Amino acid sequence: MSEIRSTIDLMMDRTRGMSLSPEEKKRLHMEELRKKAKGFEIKILANPDSSDEIIASINNEPEDDAGILKSLVWNSLVQNMPKGEGVLKHLEILDKLPQAKAKGKILDDLRAILKTSLKNRNKDLKNILNSERKKLAAFGISGSAVVPKLVTDSWINQNTSSKIALNKANLLDSLL
Repeated sequence: MSEIRSTIDLMMDRTRGMSLSPEEKKRLHMEELRKKAKGFEIKILANPDSSDEIIASINNEPEDDAGILKSLVWNSLVQNMPKGEGVLKHLEILDKLPQAKAKGKILDDLRAILKTSLKNRNKDLKNILNSERKKLAAFGISGSAVVPKLVTDSWINQNTSSKIALNKANLLDSLL
C-alpha cells in the first residue's frame, strides 16, 4: 500500500528550491522595520518621559536597523506634527531624539515661528472673525448672537504656514 501524503508534505515538495529574491527580502525587511518604528513612535507619544529608554531599545537592534529605525521614527513624528497648539509639546518630544542635535537650528527656528504666531494669534483671530462676520452679513446673517465657527488652526496665517512646511521638509531625514 502506498503512503498517504499530508497537505504540508505536498506543499513542501512543490515549494522546494523556491526562495525570495533579494529585492523581496529587502522590501519585507523594510516593512517590518516600519511596523517596529510605528510601535516606537506610539510609545514615545504615549510617554515622552521614557524616550531615553525607547531610544536605548532602538539602539539594541542591529546597527543598520537601528539607524533606519531612528530615521523612520523621526520622519513619522515630523510628518505627523499636530496643527494646533499641541505642536510646541510635540517639538519638545522631538528635542529628546538623537536627530535633534543635528537639526537643532531648524527646530529652534520652527519654535520661534510658532511662538511669534501664537503671540499674534489674538489680533489675527479678531481680524479673521471680523472678515467672517462681514461674509455672513453679505448673506443677511447678522446680529450680536452670530459667532462664526473658526477652524482650530486658523491662528496660523498663510505666511507662517509656508514657513512651517519648509522647516518640516528640512527636518526630515533621508532614508538611504
